[in-house]
Amino acid sequence: MLEIGSRLFFPVRLNYNQVLRRLLSAPERIHAANVSLTYNVEGLYAEADTIQLNVSENRFIQPEPQPNADDYKMLFLGGSTTEEIYVPEDKRWVALINEDPQIAAYNGGQSGANIIDKYHTFEYFTEQGFEFDLVVIMTTVNDYARMHRLANVGFAFQHETYQAGLEANYRAINPFNPLELSNLYRYVKDLLSDGNNLQTIVERMVEQNNFDESVGTLTECDVDEILEKFRIYQTDNMRRLYDRVTQTGATLLVLS
Repeated sequence: MLEIGSRLFFPVRLNYNQVLRRLLSAPERIHAANVSLTYNVEGLYAEADTIQLNVSENRFIQPEPQPNADDYKMLFLGGSTTEEIYVPEDKRWVALINEDPQIAAYNGGQSGANIIDKYHTFEYFTEQGFEFDLVVIMTTVNDYARMHRLANVGFAFQHETYQAGLEANYRAINPFNPLELSNLYRYVKDLLSDGNNLQTIVERMVEQNNFDESVGTLTECDVDEILEKFRIYQTDNMRRLYDRVTQTGATLLVLS
């Protein structure tokens, strides 16, 4: 009971599985509004103790700037190196940029986010009425990781199939997703009505949720092909983000 109570009053960081499930219904990859998380970083660096990650009502990592009309507004989109959860709030590099009185720097980072996630994050912020002069994105490592995870379940790292790929990825690590229990019930019922015994049903279900065999073993011959696919996917994904950002009148800066 004590643990349940502590989780209600002291939110914990979402794990990969929870983040993935949230993306299935809300494609923007950012923290929930008004979240405050505490991390014990004692021993990580000199004078390290506990760190707070605070998120504003508008879902930016604090401090969220309160700009003047003529301030230069910068939005930073990225993963863990933008989020910087283990760094004190006033020492995070986006916050340091924000110290310039003529700059308003917004931190829209979240660990693990990739370029497609951040495309949707940018869409989310613009739909909320925010306007930016410069959008900075740095997700290259996470882009490669997501491409690999999608390939493991038979999908490409592309906008058109991204949502379906996330759903397949989620099913791969959650073969008995509670959200799909009704489908599972009907599936088992159909197998039973066809005269299958319990062992056959289990084997069929394992086979249906097993994606390992489709991955293959990485060899030296595969490297050039993988890099070429990554180049093709990234060119298209970057072009889409560039077009969307420039449509709003902002400039896109890519750090990699």
